[in-house]
Amino acid sequence: MPGQSFVIAASVLILIVVIALVRSRRLSERLSIFWMTFAFLMLAAASFGYPYLIHAATLIGIIYPPSAMFLMAILFLLAFTLYLSMGLSGLMEQNKVLAQELALLRVQVERTHNRS
Repeated sequence: MPGQSFVIAASVLILIVVIALVRSRRLSERLSIFWMTFAFLMLAAASFGYPYLIHAATLIGIIYPPSAMFLMAILFLLAFTLYLSMGLSGLMEQNKVLAQELALLRVQVERTHNRS
């Protein structure tokens, strides 16, 4: 099936790109686990899990089975976006705390400088 072949090729391509990015230190190992899991799940769903995917797709009312794979991909990316948003929220909080500490240190330096 052309949809199945496309998903297999895309999964292999994602694996190759993720490995290359990790080797060149442009992607952290922690984030690469998410992308490799995504690629392996899609590869499994498109290859030996395809009969199960067809059955699951019909159970939830999806007529074209590759659409179920794309739904799975969208749900995975939604979860990944949520994970990145949580990390970003933590970084924003750290940034705020650091900015406040920097402002306090500047005030202390200015007071010390003015006394001299």
